[in-house]
Amino acid sequence: MWGLLNRPRRQSKSAPKRTFRPTLEALEARNCPSPVITSFSANPTNTPGSRQVELRGTVSDVFPQSDTVTFSGVATGSVTPDSSGNFDYFTGASSLGTVTAVATGHTYFPIMGNTTSASVNALVTSAAPTITSFSVIQAGGGCWTFKGTVADEAPYAIVVQFGGAWQAMGKSTTCDLHGNFSATYYLPSLTSGSVTAQCQDIWSLLSNTVIDPIV
Repeated sequence: MWGLLNRPRRQSKSAPKRTFRPTLEALEARNCPSPVITSFSANPTNTPGSRQVELRGTVSDVFPQSDTVTFSGVATGSVTPDSSGNFDYFTGASSLGTVTAVATGHTYFPIMGNTTSASVNALVTSAAPTITSFSVIQAGGGCWTFKGTVADEAPYAIVVQFGGAWQAMGKSTTCDLHGNFSATYYLPSLTSGSVTAQCQDIWSLLSNTVIDPIV
């Protein structure tokens, strides 16, 4: 009995140690598309005496109201679209020509940063004014009246220059809201020859030249 109690215990074999190697899971790759300008136009507002243009269009993006549309070229500035991606911006243009628009968006996952759309262009255009009628009328007492009509998108305040006969050189008048003009001058020596008229709009586009003979 004593021998049984004093028998040595068997040592149990310990399980082999496992080595723990931590690993990092790759972040899920997510596609963060860039904004896309799906429509863009640049049109003069034809405000009298102004080169104001309206720049409008649409941006397609997940959150377009967080984007910024930047303009460069003959008209500059920037605007934030609404939640539907629509934007409408008024500014002055230096001349007729090309306006370029680029939309910049923002990404927050997996990395914060900016995304940029491809640039799109729009052309600011305008037709040259046309003098559709012109007459030189003797008013009596050595006075002459030069009158006519100018057709233009924005005829108000267009300056009509007169020439031809030396007596008419350097004289001018302006159009009303409807493009009509009329000016009376004391020119007692104007007895022969002809008088010409030409005008230029706010975009520096020249009209046709019209001639009316003195009879």
